[in-house]
Amino acid sequence: MKRVNGVAMVIVVAAFLIGGGAISSTTNAGTVESLVMVDAKGKTLGPIVEMAGPFFKLPLVPFKVGDSVFVLSIFKNKVAGSGNPINLYFDNRRCDHKTGQAVAALDEIVTKEAARDEAFWSFVGADGKTVYVPTPHAQPIKSFKVQSRLYVEPNGEVECQEYPKFIPTAIPATAIENLLDTFTPPFSVDAVVKK
Repeated sequence: MKRVNGVAMVIVVAAFLIGGGAISSTTNAGTVESLVMVDAKGKTLGPIVEMAGPFFKLPLVPFKVGDSVFVLSIFKNKVAGSGNPINLYFDNRRCDHKTGQAVAALDEIVTKEAARDEAFWSFVGADGKTVYVPTPHAQPIKSFKVQSRLYVEPNGEVECQEYPKFIPTAIPATAIENLLDTFTPPFSVDAVVKK
């Protein structure tokens, strides 16, 4: 793996955005085969599979933990959910998965995301570490009674608020804690180069 910077990186990212698929760009060091995200210690988070987001494009990196496959958006100093914001609802007042059930409203999940066999939605809590993903093989819940929700502010901050309502149909969510304890920000893009 070789870090690519300056003009070469701009060309590589532009090629990725326009092509929407595999990267192949020639640099002085060789041919760029793919882009990966790495942390401050050079540890690879994973390959960049897509650039997505509602306001600006962020790299999406897939993860697999147990039976759960999901993607996270990678910022320079933090991670966020899969790039298509959804609210995460709880049946308690503290947005706390340890004492209650977390769900996502099915009508908030973007159709493109819901249709994927893999790389489904994800949500990162206010602690910046707890990743919520769809519970594998879970059946939708009809008429879920909400007491609070985690939501993403326009500035990217995650907050919890009381939010009493009913959701007609929701999908259960499971918390995967401290997933990112093994990675150290800031994150950056590296290129896999074939010489």
